[in-house]
Amino acid sequence: MTSPVAEGRRSRRSASRRVTVVATHRRRASSAVLFGAVLFVILVAAAGLQIRLISGQRQLDRLERRIVDAQVRQYDLRQQEALLRSPAQIAQIAASDLGMVRAAPPVMLRPAPRVLGSSEPQTPPTTTIDVGDGSSDVAAGEGGGAR
Repeated sequence: MTSPVAEGRRSRRSASRRVTVVATHRRRASSAVLFGAVLFVILVAAAGLQIRLISGQRQLDRLERRIVDAQVRQYDLRQQEALLRSPAQIAQIAASDLGMVRAAPPVMLRPAPRVLGSSEPQTPPTTTIDVGDGSSDVAAGEGGGAR
């Protein structure tokens, strides 16, 4: 027979081995589940970021397309403006749309060499005006106000 001390040691060893084996399997399982959950969360977050990047890229492409369209339109409008500013086009629009006609060429006039006045200064004549009340003191250029 074996001694009770030896049996106690064996039973402790076997009990501790069984407990550690069970605890190790549980730890491994819970660690695997936790690792899987963390990995799942990381993958979902990465997918969400990827979706946001794709959405932002679409919006950026749309804006770039609008910019290119606006630049093409600006180029066309500048070409049209240059065409409308040409003198030939202005004359054609004035004649067809506004009914304007081309003016006759200017004629140079030469004044006649005759003199219409004299070079001597003139003195204004002084005359008296008869008012009718017998006074003739008002002369041209004198007095002259309403009383």
